[in-house]
Amino acid sequence: MKKINMRKWIANLSIFALSFSIIPIIQNQTTEASTGLIVSYSPQPLTAGCVPELIDPTQPFTIYVKDQDGEPVDLTMGNQIDHQAVWNILFVDHHPEQLGQYYWTRTSLHNNNQSRIDNRTLFGFEPIQIDFSRADEGRYVFKNFVANDAGSFFISVFTPDRRRAGSVKVDVVSPSVRYEIINTEDPDQNVFTVPGDPDFILTAADNRLYKITAYATNAQGIPYRGIDKDVNVCTGLTEYARFVPFTTRPANFDFTRSPETTTGHYRANNSYVEYLVNQGGRYYLYLGIDYNNNGRIDVLNNEAHPMGAFNVYDLNQQGRPQRTNYYTYFVTTNMMWDNGSFVTDPQFDLKKSKNGWGLGSIYNRPYHGGYLFADLNNDGRLNYQDALTFDSQGRCEFYIFSDDVCSIGGLVGFNPFGNHDVAGGPPVSETDPQTIERRYRPSYVFHLDFDAIATTQIGSGKPSIKVLDAKTGVELGKNLMNPNNYDLIYSIDNHIRIEIKPADPRDLNVSRQGIISLQGAQHQTSIYGRLNTEVMNDTTVTTTTMHFTPTGKGENIAWMDCIF
Repeated sequence: MKKINMRKWIANLSIFALSFSIIPIIQNQTTEASTGLIVSYSPQPLTAGCVPELIDPTQPFTIYVKDQDGEPVDLTMGNQIDHQAVWNILFVDHHPEQLGQYYWTRTSLHNNNQSRIDNRTLFGFEPIQIDFSRADEGRYVFKNFVANDAGSFFISVFTPDRRRAGSVKVDVVSPSVRYEIINTEDPDQNVFTVPGDPDFILTAADNRLYKITAYATNAQGIPYRGIDKDVNVCTGLTEYARFVPFTTRPANFDFTRSPETTTGHYRANNSYVEYLVNQGGRYYLYLGIDYNNNGRIDVLNNEAHPMGAFNVYDLNQQGRPQRTNYYTYFVTTNMMWDNGSFVTDPQFDLKKSKNGWGLGSIYNRPYHGGYLFADLNNDGRLNYQDALTFDSQGRCEFYIFSDDVCSIGGLVGFNPFGNHDVAGGPPVSETDPQTIERRYRPSYVFHLDFDAIATTQIGSGKPSIKVLDAKTGVELGKNLMNPNNYDLIYSIDNHIRIEIKPADPRDLNVSRQGIISLQGAQHQTSIYGRLNTEVMNDTTVTTTTMHFTPTGKGENIAWMDCIF
């Protein structure tokens, strides 16, 4: 069969390049453009963080092209046209001309099509593998495609003569994650779930250890299955089905001592920044991993890992990443001005307010502002070596010491890119993040840029506390100044009874190994009551009774601490 002169054919195709911008894109999932191609895709929808063919080999990311009559269109013209040319010239992967404040990280449809937005140019590697062997059926396969967040984008397809074209909107959704939770002190080992009816809530501050089993599925309901191992810690790049536990910003960040800072030069984007010298008085939840499979977490066996900050990596004088003694959190926010320009200074601290570019600002939205992970191998970086793996049953087990109020979730990945740091680095110019060509820069710290955030998360909440009149058993009112604050009577002895219960009533009762303290601006600066357990109406409750005489006025003259 005679081959087409490729040089002449490509030259002719370039004449039509100007027509790309006038092809209409009709915004529905399977579209028929005015020029006559019907384009669709499978699997529908795609799943964030997941390479489709790794979880289901029969379902790689595939684009189907048909004509107006529903007949398949062979863009290779019976293999007369080289498949690489068809791939690079007849398929167009669209990005917005100007990006918004937040934008995801996803592989391009093209590895190296001589554009400024292919994978080689954007990320420095070429992941996509094509299979056009069934082009006569209108079937075009693109392997290793992955996006790290829920969202959508458009792909356009052209025929070689440019007389017909079509486009399709590709939707990506978050993976589905559910959790089974057991309080390890529960003799009955009751299992609670999130999602649940209602969701189970961990109780913070009571020195509790919960065993959590995570299960993940893609949009089609197929479980993330890995390999059976004694310990489900990821030790190799070929372990694709992974889960990286995280917490949101713990409540103690609002009242403990903040980290000390110093100003220094950050070579990665040539800025002068506020480095975190230490982590202040903050404390973290701990991630437990049962390395020796004895059914408990042994601190002396290094089975408990703080979920906190990582080291800043900066470029040395030779331009190579080098670990520093400064700290950074995985901050998912950035700061954009009204004119669309961005603050270029990195934001290393996880604050409630945005004041720079977070090294985790790589998604379509800011989510919770940032997350805290455990550095399992203590190298100051986050990659597949800090991940847990799903076993062959689709399970991933870990333990959480619920020491503070926050949420617990994880990054979910089913892809071969567990050590690819391609995004998150702060921009050099204030306008760099506006375009796809200049938005992506490595952070040198966080290397799981193609894994997705699990939107289903477990809450760790405050114990439930009631303050009652010790004589009548009636709960005190909250009517005088603030509906969130109990009312005490000024300058007389208030005889009160305090009942404390777990955040979730289905959980074990709180420990009686604790103390309640009342403190405030009055002559009784601090008083303490030791907790005891009582049985009331066949229910065991933890209580303490105390006398308290407030002499201050107004709101917040007394506050309560629970010390376990």
